[in-house]
Amino acid sequence: MTAIPISISFDRIPTSLRVPGQYMEINNSNASTGLPSVWYKLLILAQMLPTGTATPLVPVQITGGKTQADALFGQGSMASNMVAASQTANNYTETWALPVLDNAAGVAAGGAVTYTGPASVAGTATLYVGGVTVQASVALGQTAAQTATLMAAAINDNADLPVTAAVDDANTSKVVITARHKGIDAGQIDLRSSYYSGDGMPAGLTVAITPMSGGAANPLPTPIIAALADDWYHIFALPWSDVATTAAWATELDRRFGPLLQEDGHAYTCVSGSVGTLASYGNALDTPHLTCPGGCGSNYPTPNYVRTAVWSAIAAYYLAIDPARPLQTLTLTGVLAPAVADRFTFTDRNTLLHDGIATEKVASDGTVAIERAVTTYKLDASGLADESYLDTETMSLIAYLRWSWRVRMSQKFPRMKLADDGTTYPAGQAIVTPSIIGKEQIAWFIQMMNAGLVEDLAQFKADQKVVRNASDASRVDTLIPAHLVSGLRVLAGQLRFLL
Repeated sequence: MTAIPISISFDRIPTSLRVPGQYMEINNSNASTGLPSVWYKLLILAQMLPTGTATPLVPVQITGGKTQADALFGQGSMASNMVAASQTANNYTETWALPVLDNAAGVAAGGAVTYTGPASVAGTATLYVGGVTVQASVALGQTAAQTATLMAAAINDNADLPVTAAVDDANTSKVVITARHKGIDAGQIDLRSSYYSGDGMPAGLTVAITPMSGGAANPLPTPIIAALADDWYHIFALPWSDVATTAAWATELDRRFGPLLQEDGHAYTCVSGSVGTLASYGNALDTPHLTCPGGCGSNYPTPNYVRTAVWSAIAAYYLAIDPARPLQTLTLTGVLAPAVADRFTFTDRNTLLHDGIATEKVASDGTVAIERAVTTYKLDASGLADESYLDTETMSLIAYLRWSWRVRMSQKFPRMKLADDGTTYPAGQAIVTPSIIGKEQIAWFIQMMNAGLVEDLAQFKADQKVVRNASDASRVDTLIPAHLVSGLRVLAGQLRFLL
């Protein structure tokens, strides 16, 4: 006997069922009508101290803030301080950390603070270590050596600081300061005796600062990348800015972004230096997956790796809300501004933005905010100027559009049969044609347009292509010509006045 075709394709109720009863399966293909949400995951990569209890190169979720980070990575470690800064800026986003031990071949940076005296009045000696205030009491007649002893003790009493201190045996008026970690970036820690107005040394005492230097050999990138396998993170806080690290991560993030893995991720790493130094740094990179905020001078008051954590946390929070909305004007919580004389000028910042360096702007009250979050991408594969991936927000928007398209198509057509357009079949059959997929793509585009992410529906309808693959009868190829919305970054006007 020939089976009679049924008009509805069931997923789990067989056609051979004979036991009496009422059977209803549940199908969720039409259940979701709102925007699919992306639950952002932020990964902080950072060095840990041997005192930490975490297993190196094993990601751990941050659920207990700084207290947890101190125990896992060691108090005063790069990892703990980055977690603390990140959580202050954004304690909402799911945050993970990948702890890394120092490179055994590395060298810790060192600096010094040397006092002369004695003090002719009582007061307070102030030192800023990586933007953190350290103070020592000064009594009338206190010698330089006594001040050095008190300052060294004050530094060591603050276990959150990224350095340790000791009085120099050969010069008891000198405090020798050593980074807790080996490496280049871990040793870029600013030392200064004053920051706010009113800071200064009591009369009779003077101070000379030897900047931190000599750090060498960051952790190698290959084992760090291998430890992550294909775990998906959306934002990477990358504290190491050496060429080997950025090159390795550019390759890895491009692999993740590719059409087969589709695990979009973006890395942030802060750098500092002169305009020329930063321009050279930015021009040596050309990847859309890396944003390098530049800071003036040899160091910001706030260490670059802490700035990186803050940038990453802010980006993870706000891009999850709206992937297309510019990050400009968002405050970088906890980041201390450079001194007024050290800040980049308008011309400096405009130059750096053409060199692939993201910029910050300082308000009159000293608040530091994102000015423009460009990527390092500048040239196409032919070496010609290309602005297609200029801004970080473009990358986040592309990633979201791809994700939302995949979610919608997966929900609408999970287990479908494929037929050519014009095929006649009963309603309710699990059959889809290229034209049906095209209509669903238009519905998806309208949803994205209503969310303020794309524009020009007429252009999309006219230019989209949905065809059955000529070589694989089970495959549909589709062209999705989405016109992205742009961020409003420049508003130019010409005032024509009359007298």
